[in-house]
Amino acid sequence: MINWGRWQDVLADFLFPAAVCPLCGTPGKYTRSLPWCGACEAARQREAAEEPSRDNPLSGSGIEKPAFQQAIHTAPYLGVTQAAIRQLKYHNGKFLAPRLAELMLEKIRENGEFAACEAVVPVPLTPEKEAQRGYNQSLLLAREIARGLGIPCLPDALCRVEDTLSQTRLNRTERLANVAEAFAPGRADVRGKTLLLTDDVLTTGATAEACSRALLKAGARAVYVVTAAAAGFHRPDSEV
Repeated sequence: MINWGRWQDVLADFLFPAAVCPLCGTPGKYTRSLPWCGACEAARQREAAEEPSRDNPLSGSGIEKPAFQQAIHTAPYLGVTQAAIRQLKYHNGKFLAPRLAELMLEKIRENGEFAACEAVVPVPLTPEKEAQRGYNQSLLLAREIARGLGIPCLPDALCRVEDTLSQTRLNRTERLANVAEAFAPGRADVRGKTLLLTDDVLTTGATAEACSRALLKAGARAVYVVTAAAAGFHRPDSEV
């Protein structure tokens, strides 16, 4: 079966390569598979390799055992990875999603437990926020990851039923309370399935926890979490 979506990406890269690195402005030719320059990639790898240890994201939240089985990420929410995610979320940087998803796929394949996942579920936005932004960055990542793993993407597995306050300036306890009832099971049948929840940044784990609880309530067997980055090293702008 021909993957027309992938061929469209290849054609777009050939006809319309980016002229500058979107993260630092270095001139060159950049594509969806190589969207930033060599210097930025070297810095990203260095930041990932030198990632400092961090506490359990749910420590101090009052949750002793999270609803999800395990959470992994590609790099700390710093430097190049932070710049790429901010570009993706706030500056129409949809072309960065394939590369970020590729890095997430590498981490998934390094962790054998994630092989049990049968479908990918993105963290949903409210319809109003998605309409304002024009897309859901978590869905863009989820589709690429599902395609890479050869499993379905279930964008309708969750729905966001509350338009919560921004998580940006809330502490861990406040974040958990803010999104505790924000998500509900969607139309997709997840009964008996082991699911891979996908988002851009994990901070306290509040959103991942709330989404996992909703999926388990809908009958999912288990939930694993993968994000492009994990915050907690400084005040982030993430809402996860």
